[in-house]
Amino acid sequence: MDVVIYARLSLDKLGNELGVDRQLEACRELAARQGWTVTRELIDNSISATTGRVRPAFEKLLTLSPKPEAIIVWHLDRLVRLTQEPGERGRPLHGGGAHRRSATCATLGPGRRPRGRQPGDAGWRL
Repeated sequence: MDVVIYARLSLDKLGNELGVDRQLEACRELAARQGWTVTRELIDNSISATTGRVRPAFEKLLTLSPKPEAIIVWHLDRLVRLTQEPGERGRPLHGGGAHRRSATCATLGPGRRPRGRQPGDAGWRL
């Protein structure tokens, strides 16, 4: 399966990207364990998802063509911080049939909040 990795860190005080590097490594390990091919890595470093500031990599994710079969994130709150998100902005993801996969948390279904960072493979349909 072809997958895209998305990593985001809200605040990188030192600007050294170590936080997103750790996220990418965990996501790459998940992809390798599953036998998936990572076709692209998208990074929004030091950009909060709650401020309304544009996240360029997230915007790119919404417009990828063809849509990825799956999106891997370190934790689901890296992709969508608010449970109402992606809302209208994320509609392109919902119609694509892709899966969201997290390297660190349990399954999250529509309308449910993340239940903490738990080990294991998790995901839900977009």
